[in-house]
Amino acid sequence: LSGCTDVNKKKGEIFSKQFKTSFYDNYRLGIKKTKPDIISICSPDKTHYKIAKDLFNLDVEIKVI
Repeated sequence: LSGCTDVNKKKGEIFSKQFKTSFYDNYRLGIKKTKPDIISICSPDKTHYKIAKDLFNLDVEIKVI
């Protein structure tokens, strides 16, 4: 686990401490810094398309979404 993001900063920080990873409150920044191979989009269904589309515009090689 290379990092996590969450719109709720408190919950994101709790998660990152529990799993000993970095927390980012902006998923674009987190992805650019951690350069993950696999990304799991765990947000409300209606946001999945927008986030996935944004991921393709980042200058990072992502193997699995």
